[in-house]
Amino acid sequence: MKIKTIILQIAFFFFAIALIGQNVSNDKSETNPFPFSLKKSQGLTDINQKENLKTTTSVDTLWTKTYGGTDAEFGNSVQQTTDGGYIVVGNTMSFGAGASDIYLIKTDSSGDTLWTKTYGGTEYDSGNDVKQTADGGYIITGQINYPNNDADVYLVKTDSSGNALWTKTYGGTDWECGNSIDITNDGGYIIAGWTKSYGAGNNDIWLIKTDALGNTLWTKTFGGTDWEYAYCVQQTTDDGYILVGFTKSFGAGDRDVWLIKTDPNGNEIWNQTFGGSEMDHGMYVRQTNDSGYIITGTTYSFSNGEFDLWLLKTDSNGDLLWTKNFGGTGWDMAAGYCVQQVTDGGYIVAGWLDTDDGIDNNGDVWLIKTNPSGEALWTKTINGNGNLSYDLARSIQQTTDGGYIIAGTIDLDSPDPDVWLIKTTEDPAPGSISGMVTLNGGTGNVDDVLITAEPGTYQTNPTGGNYTLVVLEGDFDVTASLEGYISQTFENVHVDLGQTTILDITLDAVDIAITPDSFYFETTGTASDVMNLQNQCAIDLDYQISVAFESDDEIHYDGENDNAFGLSDGGTFISAVRFTAEELANYYGSHNLTGIKIFIDDDSFSNVTLKVWEGGSYGDPGVEIYSEDITADILVGDWKNHLLTTSIPLISDNEYWIGYSISHSDGGHPVGTDAGPMVAGKGGWIYFMEQWYEMANVGVDYNLNIRAVVSNPWLECDPVSGIIPSNGNVDIDLMVDATELSDGDYFADIIVKILPDLATFIVPVHLHRLIIGIENNNRSVPYSYNLSQNNPNPFNSSTTIKFTTTGSDKNTLITIYNLNGQKIKTLVDKKLNAGTHQIVWDGTDDSGNAVSSGIYFYKMECGDKFIGFKKMILMK
Repeated sequence: MKIKTIILQIAFFFFAIALIGQNVSNDKSETNPFPFSLKKSQGLTDINQKENLKTTTSVDTLWTKTYGGTDAEFGNSVQQTTDGGYIVVGNTMSFGAGASDIYLIKTDSSGDTLWTKTYGGTEYDSGNDVKQTADGGYIITGQINYPNNDADVYLVKTDSSGNALWTKTYGGTDWECGNSIDITNDGGYIIAGWTKSYGAGNNDIWLIKTDALGNTLWTKTFGGTDWEYAYCVQQTTDDGYILVGFTKSFGAGDRDVWLIKTDPNGNEIWNQTFGGSEMDHGMYVRQTNDSGYIITGTTYSFSNGEFDLWLLKTDSNGDLLWTKNFGGTGWDMAAGYCVQQVTDGGYIVAGWLDTDDGIDNNGDVWLIKTNPSGEALWTKTINGNGNLSYDLARSIQQTTDGGYIIAGTIDLDSPDPDVWLIKTTEDPAPGSISGMVTLNGGTGNVDDVLITAEPGTYQTNPTGGNYTLVVLEGDFDVTASLEGYISQTFENVHVDLGQTTILDITLDAVDIAITPDSFYFETTGTASDVMNLQNQCAIDLDYQISVAFESDDEIHYDGENDNAFGLSDGGTFISAVRFTAEELANYYGSHNLTGIKIFIDDDSFSNVTLKVWEGGSYGDPGVEIYSEDITADILVGDWKNHLLTTSIPLISDNEYWIGYSISHSDGGHPVGTDAGPMVAGKGGWIYFMEQWYEMANVGVDYNLNIRAVVSNPWLECDPVSGIIPSNGNVDIDLMVDATELSDGDYFADIIVKILPDLATFIVPVHLHRLIIGIENNNRSVPYSYNLSQNNPNPFNSSTTIKFTTTGSDKNTLITIYNLNGQKIKTLVDKKLNAGTHQIVWDGTDDSGNAVSSGIYFYKMECGDKFIGFKKMILMK
């Protein structure tokens, strides 16, 4: 019984996770002679990027040491001391005065014991965090238990030899615990943990500020009517505090990561929750060099197995910049317990991994090193006593020699686990690509340029025009992009470990602004400009149990996503649906195939390529006329319309097959389907083992979630080509017939192809029926009018839009639209003086209701003098 009690104090939530995980299963189909497997879709969108586990160069273990006696010991926190050795705190059941005592271990630089000390009473006491103080001694926080089933936060101050100088307890008549401590700038201490005696709920986060002698200056509680815990606190550069833990009272799910920022007096400035509908925990937080925050913990809501290690990066206001989750693709249990920003600007995470997908066979210490954008540079598992040993890392720190010191527990599931200290070699220096970005023309902000490198998911933005991509060794395709500029891609940029490859980048502007009946087009150099404007108020064609065509612009479909399938052992195959000539007869001569909508159910795929065939028949798709890799553009767990770079006219008497090839890993079910049954001969075909099969004949009696998107070509313009001098301007009139249009807003794409490589640049534009055809001779856009890109973008809770006017007797109007052209909110509608202004959008509509995540457009109108559009992304 005492073993179980102490384990719950150390890692209580992990055991709860394990119990919950046993109730989660995959719904597999009955066996059939073909290697396909099915699952029931949960309809969730995976908004986080799943990291592939790397096997590249990592640190090596320099030495390991264990500390303990004949009973159970646990290691919770480690710090390198000023003499080059280490101080470790945890729990011991072998030594001391009680059932469990605080266990303080001082070692030299090789991990050899110099002395040990225990502190506590007769019951179960635990040491959870330790820091070296300015006088060479140590400060420890944890929990002290009493025989009357009560517990308090425990604070112990020692001298440099570990002798207790004083102890303090904090608490009421119920249970309290101190999980984390930091030394504050005034020489006192800040303690974070939880309280059951005070606050609003069952357990609340408790923040305690003391002076240098441990005397209480103030305390604060945070929480609602349910459970809240804090696991980590740090004083921030503004003398306030940042805390992380979990909340059950607030957020989206069972438990959410809870991040709280306070002022120097502990008053809340803001808080943020992160998570989904399931259990998510924040275990550790640190302020980063950019004044933002890095958090690690665990997620069930966004994992690809059971629980994944979760890494989250926020800005200084707690708004989410990115998240990364790490784990296996099958059953797995993973969590991050500690994260630190290291000297190269990246992050080191320590935690635990237990998975059945071949990465390892049992619970191991898990280390993950990332670059500043969170991409894994290497991962490493360290096992203590073979595959039957459960080992856990609770604390990590980069040491002065560039390596890492890790504290945790070895043989966690045995009757006598020990404190485990691990020292690694110096972290191998990664490679990097660095340089300066400049903009030629246009009004963009150079720091909004997105720099990416592939293979991998490396990305960054410049700061002051300078950028650095921290990458692995190898050859990379580097792309720089910014809305309104021609993207640049540099292929096979070679990087060596420990070396920096210099790559300077210049982007040329392609600014397109709309006036009532023409486009203002500006570029640099020689260009061939193909203007292809098509209405996106399009028609979806797909199969259901009964396909009905009532008119040229109305087609019934259920649009449900009830099931998904994949190859049992993974692999590559093609999925397609078939549209016969008879079914498309109403669309010949009046519509083009402009896009393909697909629903990809999970992220187990490695490649997805759109396919279109023409001239087919039953069992034979005909000639392939279109192929495009769309892997990077897939939206997992939802429908996504993938616009074709070249629209396809529908020709009478021809038959069309549309679909995609897909490669996926073992156990995945990426191909979304509906509820079935399949429309015979049409709704589902699979190309596998060099043969086309009807899906119903291989035990998959559903229609594929594939839809043809067709558009009326009345808004299509003839291509315009010509030589444009450097920094020259060309007006291109849109000769379109608007008589068939209903009044209202329309969204479209302009496709611009630029020589010499014919790179395609797609610009979204917005037309309004009421202004098409109105004569307007003022085609140029006055320099003094300007609409800037919103910042931040993407954004979480709010974003700022800056704009410039010259002053006018007309109102300045700024409105926000969704992707369907529906007006969401009017931000500005009044006369403004000349000058630069700014307005904040908080992500609500005109009724004050919060809008959902997605892409939005904002439009600025200054009478007939200026009309401008920008695109922004709301990401909650």
